[in-house]
Amino acid sequence: MKTERETIAKQLLNLMTEFNERDAQSRRFGTDTLLYHSEIHLLAFLKDHPDFHPAEIARSLSLTRGAVSQTLARLEAKGFIRKRQDPECCRCVLLSLTEKGLTACGNHEEQHRRYEQLIAGILENEDEPRLDFLQGFLEQLRKNLL
Repeated sequence: MKTERETIAKQLLNLMTEFNERDAQSRRFGTDTLLYHSEIHLLAFLKDHPDFHPAEIARSLSLTRGAVSQTLARLEAKGFIRKRQDPECCRCVLLSLTEKGLTACGNHEEQHRRYEQLIAGILENEDEPRLDFLQGFLEQLRKNLL
């Protein structure tokens, strides 16, 4: 027979799995084109780091240059980014988001804000000791999982 702790652990793992599966689904993010999980997160990274070259992106995200290059090519073909030659470095490419890319990023950010508001709403009436416990639990879980 499972203990209450084992039941809670299983519930948490199931919730994490369900959330990851839902979050990984491709979405349009307010555009006419589907974006995969890796694509929207690369767009978000580009929005926050507009001066990064593909090699810098690969290093920062711990991805291969090939994976970044392929994803950037797909994003350009879908109309989310624009590539242009860096005038200061003939071998380098400068990347920028198109209006479509900015729209997708804005909607992606809004999705994250809704998640945060949902969680904050659930926690709104909790007292400090319970919030302190939850904060400590999450920190310990993160430290041990990553």
